[in-house]
Parts: sequence; C-alpha cells; structure tokens
Amino acid sequence: MRPHTIEVYPDEPLRAAVYRMAEKGVTRMPVVERESRQLLGLISLDDLLKARTRHLEEERRRERTIQVQNYFPGNRSNCKPPEVETSA
Repeated sequence: MRPHTIEVYPDEPLRAAVYRMAEKGVTRMPVVERESRQLLGLISLDDLLKARTRHLEEERRRERTIQVQNYFPGNRSNCKPPEVETSA
C-alpha cells in the first residue's frame, strides 16, 4: 500500500475504522496486515452498519433475558402452588 492510502488493520476495533472513514470521507477501505502490508480484503460502510445492527440486536436479546430472569430468581422447580384454605 502507498503511504497516503487510508487503511485499517485487522486487529483494530470497528470504531477506529468508522472514525477514519468519517474523517477522510470514504465509504470503503482496504484491510491490510500490519507487518507485511498484504491486502486481506475491503471493509465498507455497509459492513460496519451491519455489524452495528447485529450488536444492537444481541444487546436487546441480552436485556430481555436479564429482565425475564429478574421475574424468576433462583430455581423454581421446587416451588409448590399456594395452598387454598377452604372454610367448612
């Protein structure tokens, strides 16, 4: 890659790629190996948006799981239904 080429490395967080794209006004960047400078592929703004969408969906799923667990703390398998008193 040329020195003026805007690129991203595979070990960088996606946030760094997003910021670099925004700073330079590009929608695609090459992904290169840090030491050898070998081209590994391209990353696009669309790829980053899809990754962010997946992350948000996973986060929502986790939040729903946590909320449900709050309603049912502990092991409920040993719970007996409440006894109903009858007046005779």
